[in-house]
Amino acid sequence: MKRDLARYERDYVNVPFEQTMTQVRKRMLLDFIGRHQFRKLLEAGCADKPLFTILEEFDSFVVVEPGKAFCANARALANIHPHADRIQIFNRTFEEFHGNAPVDCVILSSLLHELEDPEAMVDHAFQLVPPGCWLHVDVPNAKSFHRLWAREAGLIKTEYQKSDIQIRMQQNHTFDLDSLTALVKEAGFVIAESGSYLIKPFTHAQMQHLLDLGILTEDLITGLMKMEKYIPGLGAEIFVNAQKPSRPERPRSSQKLMIP
Repeated sequence: MKRDLARYERDYVNVPFEQTMTQVRKRMLLDFIGRHQFRKLLEAGCADKPLFTILEEFDSFVVVEPGKAFCANARALANIHPHADRIQIFNRTFEEFHGNAPVDCVILSSLLHELEDPEAMVDHAFQLVPPGCWLHVDVPNAKSFHRLWAREAGLIKTEYQKSDIQIRMQQNHTFDLDSLTALVKEAGFVIAESGSYLIKPFTHAQMQHLLDLGILTEDLITGLMKMEKYIPGLGAEIFVNAQKPSRPERPRSSQKLMIP
């Protein structure tokens, strides 16, 4: 399904609970970046909240964003950032980006599931970055608690079935941790960390309704982030942190992965 980026930008800001999920992802990313002390970052697809807005220190930050409105917003935010001179923003797809800016971590957050060809993006990341560079990817989880609950309740036939929001947001794939890990490995990266985060009992719309009613609070959201340790793998979203090796681990297969 070819994506209409202008419509996506308009629809994105109105997706229920997505702003909360964005905050959750940013908290997870800040922990990852802090643990590894990355200083030279590249973010592909920043949407309306570029990661550099919540980073206090970095040596360089590259944003590659294909959406015109999102890119214009990123440039406006970069202009008022204390380290504006360290930020570069490019209005193009990641696969079209061939810059040689130094980078020690590439961030592909909440992105791969939206693409027609997610393999091409991960392959491009591998070719673009130097050995030792890290890659972070995160996507919604087909085997999340709320999807599996919906399947067992007979509300959906399979956890891979696309939701109304997925269709509205022009999403092409539904990943589980096995398929996401396989995608990153096939590109040539070595997996260092993987898992899920935020146990979400209900759909985005239902979670937003609970927020609006004041039933779901920030403290409860924090608690849901910590609940994953009791039921690992059932978080709302999954992530993989991987590194490009100094030398190829094995010959890469020419066979195309089958992704739902």
